[in-house]
Amino acid sequence: MCRKCYKVSGEFLDQIKALARENSGITYSSFEAMVAHVWRSWVKALEVEPLDFELRLTFAVNTGQMLKNPPLKDGFYGNAICIACAMSTVKDLISGTLSNTARLVHEARLGVTEEYLRSTVDYVEVNRPRRLEFGGKLTITQWTRFSIYESADLGWGRPAYAGPIDLTPTPQVCVFLPQGELNADGKMVVSFTCQNHLPENSESISF
Repeated sequence: MCRKCYKVSGEFLDQIKALARENSGITYSSFEAMVAHVWRSWVKALEVEPLDFELRLTFAVNTGQMLKNPPLKDGFYGNAICIACAMSTVKDLISGTLSNTARLVHEARLGVTEEYLRSTVDYVEVNRPRRLEFGGKLTITQWTRFSIYESADLGWGRPAYAGPIDLTPTPQVCVFLPQGELNADGKMVVSFTCQNHLPENSESISF
């Protein structure tokens, strides 16, 4: 396994959002558009087979504001998240459009409601998983809104890199990180673990 990081410019992100919006009439968020692009690129680069194999994409959704009955107690500052899941066959991901994949991500995010959250809690309580499972699944997590570079300044200035050190124990996890440069508005770093021997076209497919 090896870890790769790709810098994503604000211009490239705008292009991805424009492609996702084509023929859909929906303006997708930067996260939704980029997640759709990474999912499709990941599948193409790994040359996943068979084509009718069903894949899953998971990502966390902030649910703190969804809880109404009862709401979270005043003063609660912890995380309140739920995992959204989008599903698609390999064929639909590699042959379909970016817009179609972005729609799957968008619908998965909107599908996380208070009812969905409480149902998930009940399910996990009864069927608590005994181990992490990654087969056929890509998990994407977003840290771009975290002030990790400012928090990691221990007196020697901003670090050159702030983020996960080793993702190899979780080989199908991708992290969206903020860039370390000052005034890097609209930019991010995409970090993920991949096989040591990727197809030669993997660089051009992804970024």
